[in-house]
Amino acid sequence: MPTDYTGPACRDEPSLTRRVYAIGSVTAGLDDPQPALRAAALDLLARRDAAAALPRLQKAIVSKDLGERQSGVRSLALIRSPQADAMLAKLADALQAG
Repeated sequence: MPTDYTGPACRDEPSLTRRVYAIGSVTAGLDDPQPALRAAALDLLARRDAAAALPRLQKAIVSKDLGERQSGVRSLALIRSPQADAMLAKLADALQAG
């Protein structure tokens, strides 16, 4: 992702500049070594772009970190899509099976 956000479009639209920085922060947060930060970034991504979040949510719900798993399930529950529903159903089946 480019780091120069000073182009004409960004200078003319301050809210666009903030959005670009926010998107860059979310993207960086997804790969952060701290599970809490990854979970927060994933929550933001799920709210902004559910389709892009689904593959990462799939990884989050099987994470070794309990908080990251819980955040992933919570984010999945907020997404209204057949894919999210299928992921939650598969998780529920696995929990029921033990």
